[in-house]
Amino acid sequence: MQDETTDSADYFVREQTHLRDTYAALRKETRELETYTLLAVGAIWSWCAANSGTGHIAYLVWLPVVIVGLFGMRAFGVYLHMRALNRYLSTLESRLCDSTGWMHFAAASDYRWIWPATAFVFWVTLSVLTLLVPFVLR
Repeated sequence: MQDETTDSADYFVREQTHLRDTYAALRKETRELETYTLLAVGAIWSWCAANSGTGHIAYLVWLPVVIVGLFGMRAFGVYLHMRALNRYLSTLESRLCDSTGWMHFAAASDYRWIWPATAFVFWVTLSVLTLLVPFVLR
């Protein structure tokens, strides 16, 4: 019976480690999505601005709207997955270490809202700009 309890505890410790690594990778992915979106949008707008005298950019200037929409949806999906992982890790910490783990500490932090809030502001601002710039580049 004790072997089963030890095996179960070992499993949850390994699972917690794996999920923390997954959480860190997802957080990194959200920042990469922001970077890739800015690079793609900037490259397209730069090309359009440099070639504004041609008639070929009429549709191309709208491509950043599509890119921001798709990448933004992906970032939102990653955020929802991270939130689910956070909740599950908090549950594991409650059972394994009496609510003294990082997720409980982070949840009690006064600054826990900053990361999602800045990501939200980034995507909303970029979305608005990508909708306005095509009218300026005409």
